[in-house]
Amino acid sequence: MNPLFFLTVTARKKPPTHRGHKGRISSRATAQSQEPKVDNAVQRMLSSKNLRINELKNQLQDFRLNLDEMKEENKLLKKTQKRQEKALGKFENEESDLPQLLQRHNNEVRTLREQLKKTQDKYQRTDRYLRDAEDELDKTKNKLKKYKNLAEDKNLLERQELQKKVQQTEIDLEEKDVKVRELEKHINHF
Repeated sequence: MNPLFFLTVTARKKPPTHRGHKGRISSRATAQSQEPKVDNAVQRMLSSKNLRINELKNQLQDFRLNLDEMKEENKLLKKTQKRQEKALGKFENEESDLPQLLQRHNNEVRTLREQLKKTQDKYQRTDRYLRDAEDELDKTKNKLKKYKNLAEDKNLLERQELQKKVQQTEIDLEEKDVKVRELEKHINHF
């Protein structure tokens, strides 16, 4: 703002000059005419100084506001720094645990691979045993059929003996059939 803007300039009428003899201005008139000039100059100086004081007060207020904002920002920055230091410390602790974590992971993977291999071996053995049992069941069915055919043949004398063999074979067949079903259930659980 221009300090001259606020100055109040009042136009005063010139006081009448008291001329004495021969057109000379009296000392009394001279003193009166200089007084308004001094008052005007003093007013301008005071107004200018007041404006300067107001400007400085405004600047001081702005500086205080800036200072308060900077203090608040500084607090936030310190909080952020503490959080980051805490997170960094946590990360460094986790990083120091990394070799142990990798070792544990490798051990777990090795153990799981061993278990998988054992399970696969067990499955293969069970599968082989089941195939053998099915082959034996087929052979026993063929024998039973053969014995039934022989038992029905009227020309044979030992029919009773053959019937006993047929009965025994049927019992064996039933036992083996139960065994096969159990094995199939066992395989289905894998």
